[in-house]
Amino acid sequence: PTSNTMHAIVILLLVCYSFVSLTSAQVLGSHQLAAGEWKVTLRGRFDPATIFPTTKSNLSSEIVARRGLWGSKVMDCTCSLSDDGTFCLRPEQSNNNHLAVRGRWNVLSNPYCITDRFYDQLTLKSYPRQHLAKAVGQGDMIIDLITAVNVHARLWGRYSRNRPGRGKLSHGSLIVSAEESEHKRRRWQPKQCVSFSAIRTSSQSSE
Repeated sequence: PTSNTMHAIVILLLVCYSFVSLTSAQVLGSHQLAAGEWKVTLRGRFDPATIFPTTKSNLSSEIVARRGLWGSKVMDCTCSLSDDGTFCLRPEQSNNNHLAVRGRWNVLSNPYCITDRFYDQLTLKSYPRQHLAKAVGQGDMIIDLITAVNVHARLWGRYSRNRPGRGKLSHGSLIVSAEESEHKRRRWQPKQCVSFSAIRTSSQSSE
């Protein structure tokens, strides 16, 4: 009986060790989980052309967003987060007539044992985008407006017991800010705030 008991204990310890090793191997780092391809949904009252401006003046209404509740809009996009820290956000039904949002991304890890949070914090910051316009009374082009897009969202998936590595972004906000250049009289520019959520569809970025 004693020999059988010891044998059972050894087997149990081996099973526990194998389970812990397998679980540890499945846990991804926050950077690994964030990098890849994401299916994004934007919701709110916003102008799609402000986020994805057209390159031609007669295509301002080409991007069409679905109608949501209470007059809001819903728009599907794709976002590629590359391992080198750059990202590209574009409409799902995009073409070369609209500019994608490009910039850099960063993720702040939340150690669960310290913060008691199951999510990490993802930040996207676009490169400043310059809008050109003709100077009054002159034929020269000047920088009329400088805009930027910033995204903050919660990144879930590192501590998931079911389907580990399946990333999800929630509680996100996309903010479009604009500032007039020094060539024009500065005035207050309203910011657009859009709800941002996403699901990771691939660990490989298309960019």
